[in-house]
Amino acid sequence: ADLDRAIAIGAESRRVCIAGFRDGRVLAQYMWALLTQVRDGVLLVPGAGLNLAEDLADLGPGDVLVVMDFRRRVALLRPMVEHANGVGARVVILTDPTATELPSRADVVLRCVNRSAGVFDSYIAAMSIINYFCTRVGVVLGATARDRLAHIEELHDHYGDLHR
Repeated sequence: ADLDRAIAIGAESRRVCIAGFRDGRVLAQYMWALLTQVRDGVLLVPGAGLNLAEDLADLGPGDVLVVMDFRRRVALLRPMVEHANGVGARVVILTDPTATELPSRADVVLRCVNRSAGVFDSYIAAMSIINYFCTRVGVVLGATARDRLAHIEELHDHYGDLHR
């Protein structure tokens, strides 16, 4: 049910701002790369210029902030979520079972186990949830998503940037 609510929010929001730091940045970039193919208004924050304040200055009602909140958390996540709460944007958090603070400030919390027997945490579950989420948002958007994908393919053909 939580995943279905997150998908509905991802499909109906005016803009989707996706935030992540450290290992969460890789997850945020993956979500951005998939979601931007099926809908417009998808932003990776902070952007390439690392201008967090500028990137979130226009966040407001009708928008959603998707936060990657995994172990070894970055202090910037809390004020970002507080800002989203304060301006009426919805918040979806993808996190691990150790999260204690930010989930209480979110509209939807998607938890996935990331501990592994190895040295590094595993983000396989998070990647799977992201892939499913973006696919389902595309399905919900229907013709809009299909038209966007077709337009993107036309642009690839125009630019000649992909080998066929």
